[in-house]
Amino acid sequence: MQAFFTFLQENPYILLFFTVGMAVWVGKFSIKGYGLGMVAAAVVVGAALATWASTYGVKLQLDNFAKSLFYYLFMYGVGLRVGPAFFNSLKKDGITFTILAVICSVLGLALVVIMTKVFALPPGSAGGILAGSQTMSAAIGTAEMAVEQGAYKIPAGGTAEQVSGMIALGYGVTYIWGTVGIILICKYLPRWWGVDARKAAKEYELEHGVQNVDDAALSGYRAGGLRAYRLDNPASAGKSISQFRQTYPQYRIVNVMRGDEVLGAAPDVVLRQGDLVALGGRLEDLTANLGLLGEEVPNAKVLSIPLDQAEILLTNKDFDEKPLKSLGATDVGGQIGLSRIERSGEVLPLGTEVALKRFDVLYVTGLKSAVDKAGEVLGKIARPSTSTDLLTLSAGMVIGLLIGKITVPVGDFSVGLGNAGGLLLSGILVSSIVSRLRFFGSTPNAARNILEDLGLVTFIAIVGINAGATLLEQLTGAIAVKIFVAGFVASTIPPFVTLGHRLPHLQDQSRGSHGRRRGLALALRPGARGLQGDRQQRAVGGFPGRLRGLGCAVHRIWLLRDVAFPVSPATRAPGGHMDAVSRVDDSRRRPGVRLSLALACMAYLASMPARAQQPAPPAAPASSTWPAATAAPAALDAWLVPKAQAPQPATQVAQATPSSQTPPPVKEEDEEAAAPVDAALSSTEQGQTPLDESFGPRSHAEWVRETRRQAWADTELKAQLRTYYLDREKYDDSESEAWAIGGSLGFKTGYFRDIFSIGATVYTSQKLDGPDDKDGTLLLAPGQEGYTVLGELYGEFKFNDQIKATVGARGIDTPFINRNDSRMTPNTFLLALVQGQHGNGTDQSQWRWGAAYVDKIKERNSDEFVSMSDDAGAPDDVDHGVFAAGVNYKLGELSIGAINYYSDDIINIFYTEAKYGFSLTDTMKLRFGLQFTDQQSVGDELLTGTDFSAHQWGLKSELAWASTLLTVAYTSANGDADMRGPWSGYPGYTSVQVEDFNRDGEDAWLVRLGYTPKWMDGLSMYALHVTGSDPDSPTAFERDETDFNVQWAPTEGALKGLMVRLRYARVDQDNPADASDLSDFRVMVYYDLAQ
Repeated sequence: MQAFFTFLQENPYILLFFTVGMAVWVGKFSIKGYGLGMVAAAVVVGAALATWASTYGVKLQLDNFAKSLFYYLFMYGVGLRVGPAFFNSLKKDGITFTILAVICSVLGLALVVIMTKVFALPPGSAGGILAGSQTMSAAIGTAEMAVEQGAYKIPAGGTAEQVSGMIALGYGVTYIWGTVGIILICKYLPRWWGVDARKAAKEYELEHGVQNVDDAALSGYRAGGLRAYRLDNPASAGKSISQFRQTYPQYRIVNVMRGDEVLGAAPDVVLRQGDLVALGGRLEDLTANLGLLGEEVPNAKVLSIPLDQAEILLTNKDFDEKPLKSLGATDVGGQIGLSRIERSGEVLPLGTEVALKRFDVLYVTGLKSAVDKAGEVLGKIARPSTSTDLLTLSAGMVIGLLIGKITVPVGDFSVGLGNAGGLLLSGILVSSIVSRLRFFGSTPNAARNILEDLGLVTFIAIVGINAGATLLEQLTGAIAVKIFVAGFVASTIPPFVTLGHRLPHLQDQSRGSHGRRRGLALALRPGARGLQGDRQQRAVGGFPGRLRGLGCAVHRIWLLRDVAFPVSPATRAPGGHMDAVSRVDDSRRRPGVRLSLALACMAYLASMPARAQQPAPPAAPASSTWPAATAAPAALDAWLVPKAQAPQPATQVAQATPSSQTPPPVKEEDEEAAAPVDAALSSTEQGQTPLDESFGPRSHAEWVRETRRQAWADTELKAQLRTYYLDREKYDDSESEAWAIGGSLGFKTGYFRDIFSIGATVYTSQKLDGPDDKDGTLLLAPGQEGYTVLGELYGEFKFNDQIKATVGARGIDTPFINRNDSRMTPNTFLLALVQGQHGNGTDQSQWRWGAAYVDKIKERNSDEFVSMSDDAGAPDDVDHGVFAAGVNYKLGELSIGAINYYSDDIINIFYTEAKYGFSLTDTMKLRFGLQFTDQQSVGDELLTGTDFSAHQWGLKSELAWASTLLTVAYTSANGDADMRGPWSGYPGYTSVQVEDFNRDGEDAWLVRLGYTPKWMDGLSMYALHVTGSDPDSPTAFERDETDFNVQWAPTEGALKGLMVRLRYARVDQDNPADASDLSDFRVMVYYDLAQ
């Protein structure tokens, strides 16, 4: 083998094309339809050869010029392909798909960056993970060019070869799941959401006049026919062809022969007895009225009709926005066959109701005179060509390289597109112009595919070869596992964001869209085109024919007055005439046509309003499986959806206070039915957010109501008054005391154009009483000062009824980043957030998920936004935000989820929680909860200046019996540091009114008893006791806390919206040197003005 590898080393061109050939061969192999494809195979084969050769001391290497050349050819080919659709994607409904693509791309990139930092992966890994997880091989080129051109600074001790090796490794490890994962999601997610894909596809086809592929498969039957008749009927003789058409609109005369002279089918030709007439129409019409002209004759000459093929650029404004069937009323109706329509380079499905647009390209076959006439009626004619305009190709690449040389100074840096970006832009511009003018710059699809396919595969092969020699030095099992996990996350989450996006109807979709572009709504990622589109084609290729239902594009359409019926294309005889026997369109044998159409169909299926066809879900109770009877920090599954109201509405107060936990009054006759278990009972502390209530309203019904609101008509104004008194005597005998009054005023609009909403909230807290020497209650700003602040100002984008995105200042609720609304005003955050909720969690599964970058926080008693790192306790000159992402699954009483928070150089927090409940008897239910939190210092460890690691786990059991709730919980904290709640409340099961019981080495037990009496509407109460052990620190002491809480929140009558709450806590500290304890007394009165 050494001689073989030495031969390849000495003959680099043989090495290159041997690798390409092997990649194509390996890429053809698949297991049950799943395979690498030739692009992924190229990096695998190249790296394998180079790695194998290195074991014999032979280093295989190819020069960078060849690598750059093929990459540039690929980028220009991509520009030629996407150019025609590029500008349309920025118009009207196209912008929806563009935004969707941007969201999907940015989310994928953000997840790769986050996971790379979390796992501390070697340099170069991120580029490979991005390329593999998104099946976007072009990202390898971007990463390689960044290294080669010095845009990426290689860390000290590293080499360019090592970085390239990690790019290739990351790509190879993550590509497999990137390919298989999207297939599984596209296949099963509609089913999980209750979408009957077959039924929806069939209804869609019928609605838009699109023929079913199954119904029109390889068959001898054709809806249309062409027959020859001898004109013997005197009633038809003497009429011109135009008059005959007016009398019999269901027929088309396509040729007339008188004696041996062929007259054609001009509208002014007058029919005479004895003429031979070639008559076209539907078979049932031709056979139902056989005596209309006379006897049928088998005359080949009259049926041998001169044909022509052409591409017609639609420029006539009269046909703009008109349905396809309107062409049947023109003079060329029935005389031309339409094989396909292209809009901006993309093929549209053919249906009678498809709307035409100016600059569409119609591919027609028919009578030569009719084709010429069609050009006059519709626009400009361009004859099909198989040659490539090399002048335009060369000029375009030169222009692209010149564009890449342009740079713009920005401070100390120069910013430019670079050669690759310039070629991409040049290709877009050239192909966009050519698609409209049609008389120059011809680049057939085959030539363009050569640029893309050969360019990309060869480039990837070179990357694999050059990287292979360094892989053995860097590859370890741990790194490979981390890379795979990072790729799994980055590949799986974005499809859940985009799959199911509601699309416009077909006539709107046809405006510059196509299966591949509509496929964005199916989470077919930006890289999934060209070669990368193979994986989606495999995914849809196995679906039933009805999912490939936009298949009439593989037929010709014969245009009549009110009906367009499919017929086979004419077989060209040597003389260019139509045979009487039609052949099957060879486009049927092109799987790419059928499968790209299937993608379009699947995009529509994902948009079907399936839930609208189902009964509306019943309104959920005010609390979820674990409703909040008291309040505490946010739990993971609660963060996963945005709040339904803007300014601390009733549901918000419910989390801040136990008002919503009080069930509606129970009539005497209902007491027996209500007695089993009061669903409002819970032990969640004020300021906490349970994981299964994260990312949005606590109930699915609230989420649904929110998504139905329309612009100004459904704009909600929310106002709440608050007064709060707090008195705390601390361990050191000092005291904090204040009495404040204030509240909030805000609004949230409905959705403009069913897409965009705006919200804002102003908060205020003003002093009624607050001695200067008793500061620290957090009811007022430092110094016992009142304050007013615009706490929320945000825009919200609704992608569909399940997915939203928020940008701006807003409150969110997750276990560690939440409103912590247990004082006068809540925390709010400057953030960018994407979140979703799928299913209702009762009779069907529910997924809540979210991903956010949180830049700044406005603390509960402040009117200023500060950086998240500053709020966590890092030095003042540090300004780092927090990346957060989490998901929660819920079905009935089962709930499980996880969330991660990462702040660069500050801290990483991972939190997971699971819950389950079941009934013991008709009057008794048992519920369990399990939680785990891990906190680690990261990067430069700017939070404490030293390395730290801490974790806590907890177990909770609740026994609900009628209106009584007994809770027992245990937590244990360990590590080398105390646990932290760096930004908001802490979600521990034993975190209560004053203490969190989360110090290093501290174990804690909680016992809590809650009761909601039925004899008074809105009354609830509880008492609890927590016993903690000695922490590991010699300066920390054992503590016990006892809390009492009484709340009254009427649910009916004139006082509805009022909440009065009294809280008292006492903490006993076992400090031998100081017997001081802590007491905390609070009185709260809230009133919602809008109920």
